[in-house]
Amino acid sequence: MTEKKILRQNIAQLKTKLTSSQKTNDANKVFSIIEKSKCFNDCNNILIYHSLPDELNTALIIEKWHHSKQLFLPRVNHNDLDIIKYDPKSIMIGSYNIIEPIG
Repeated sequence: MTEKKILRQNIAQLKTKLTSSQKTNDANKVFSIIEKSKCFNDCNNILIYHSLPDELNTALIIEKWHHSKQLFLPRVNHNDLDIIKYDPKSIMIGSYNIIEPIG
């Protein structure tokens, strides 16, 4: 087994030990840093994706900013990724059980 595969397994195991509130707190800390950055504040268009359950919850930042910035999300289209403007009324569960835009 490669070192990279072992490392991924160890990280996956550690992530299972995090509580829901720990994940939310960690996501809020990360997004707070991002939101304070000049790059984030200067841009109007943001490419982001809906996270998987074991990742930082990007739904938090999507919900917070979709009214004031244009957010774009990827959608799996066979072997390609389409980039679609986010509309909270036009989303579905897509490939890999990730929330994706319809369009």
